Amino acid sequence: MARIIKSKSRLRSRKKAARNGHDLKAHRVNERFDQQISHLHVLHRIGLTINSTFDLEVIMSAISESMSKDLGFEKSGIVFLEKNSRKPLQSAYTGFSAGEYRLFLDHFEDLLLPALQRDDVF
Repeated sequence: MARIIKSKSRLRSRKKAARNGHDLKAHRVNERFDQQISHLHVLHRIGLTINSTFDLEVIMSAISESMSKDLGFEKSGIVFLEKNSRKPLQSAYTGFSAGEYRLFLDHFEDLLLPALQRDDVF
């Protein structure tokens, strides 16, 4: 009789472990789903801003702020480039001091232009 009880106890432990493993997988899937839904809400909110104004400064500021707030970037910036020369025409930033961002723009060609000149970027 003790042997049967012990076997049933092991079976219950195995079932519980399997259930816990399944619960953990389901939890991870739910977390990823929630994160994707959150990102879609962010994109929707930015889309509403873009469609509500023709003011490029407002649009760029909204995108930069969203990158910091919603995506967790400490610092973010967005630069609107002239089509042919790819020189910065307008920009917005969040988290940078004015001096830091000015330094970034002053060295834009050295920092980012090589990456933009690749064929697969645009």
